[in-house]
Amino acid sequence: MGSYSHLVICPIISGAFFIAGVLVLVVDAFDKWRAASWKNFGQRWVGAAIGALIAAAAIALRYLSKDSLWRSVSEALFIAGVLTLTVDSFVKWRLVKDASKDIFHHIVGFDLPGPIKDRLKQIIHTTTLYRKDMEMICTFSRINGGIQLDFEIKFEVVNPTRSSLPFRQYLAYEKSEKPKLESIALYQDTSYGEGPANFGPRENEEFLLEYEGKEVKIKPEKSGERYIFTSRHSLKYPGDSGFHVHTFSLSTIGFAFKLRSHPPDLMVTATAHPIEIDIETYPTKPANYASTELWYFEKLFMAFGDDVRIRWEPRADSKVEPNPA
Repeated sequence: MGSYSHLVICPIISGAFFIAGVLVLVVDAFDKWRAASWKNFGQRWVGAAIGALIAAAAIALRYLSKDSLWRSVSEALFIAGVLTLTVDSFVKWRLVKDASKDIFHHIVGFDLPGPIKDRLKQIIHTTTLYRKDMEMICTFSRINGGIQLDFEIKFEVVNPTRSSLPFRQYLAYEKSEKPKLESIALYQDTSYGEGPANFGPRENEEFLLEYEGKEVKIKPEKSGERYIFTSRHSLKYPGDSGFHVHTFSLSTIGFAFKLRSHPPDLMVTATAHPIEIDIETYPTKPANYASTELWYFEKLFMAFGDDVRIRWEPRADSKVEPNPA
């Protein structure tokens, strides 16, 4: 009776471990399909888990079975499990590491210099937050000796990852632009803009004035939370003609530049750079670079690379008295 029970129990146990191993393989495949953080974990450690299961099954067979055939099978399974446990995770890690070292020639069909590849990798790994639907409303007014631009900026910050990430609202301008910060706000937190908010010199770069807001934890987009930031500030430029280059500290999809008001004898234009990307306007107002009061750029603006350039000058047919010095 005892030998019969062993003959029945051992196949059941081995079958159970086989099913468990298949389930782990399915979970492994699912993990690889999921987001990057879990994908890396699955690629490296799920194989080790399978090896541990195989080794456990071999030990169980060894001690529960008295049949020489099953004992031989258990020994083979134990060796396979140990090899999978100790070698598989290391081999996978090395393969992933080696494959990620130099894949650009497979992607674009040719190789790139090291500094370019390093920069592309940095962009990929650091672009964890982005902005969308950014709106800049601008008022032009004449002041003594020049033009003042008053900005109202609004944008939404999106977190496409699976974990909360820190974000700080950031503004920076040249000292010669005489920036003045009036207010900042976060729609979802009325206390965010409380306290003094001023531009200050950047460390080791006295000609650049910057502002950095307090840290906000941006929850994943799938949480349903929205984070809409605003700011109001002004810049001053000498003379009746000039330009302002707006760069992006965070990659941004969708940018609208609107003129709230400006002297009627002043012409204002806005262009996106690089300019080879098609520029689309809101359907309610066709593009007219000579007189339009709204420009909408549907393109992607990469952080610290692309920009929007705002230019102004007196109209050719107008007679403008020079600003008093």
